Amino acid sequence: MMIVSIGRYHRAISAVRGARVLVLCYLGNFIGGLVVALMVWGSTLASGELGVQMAASVDTKARVRLRWLLGKP
Repeated sequence: MMIVSIGRYHRAISAVRGARVLVLCYLGNFIGGLVVALMVWGSTLASGELGVQMAASVDTKARVRLRWLLGKP
């Protein structure tokens, strides 16, 4: 995204081309995330003790991020 904004600032690319690049980046990231999620869902990786640790890690990270956004220590 930074490259697109710099290219637009220097008028090296048009707004339409920059928007197309950004849409393709977001679409690729979404599809890649979906593929990884489906692979984890279809495997036994998230079962047992490892799955419990993964869930605890996600809960902790989400809680810390929320506190940071609210400005609480």
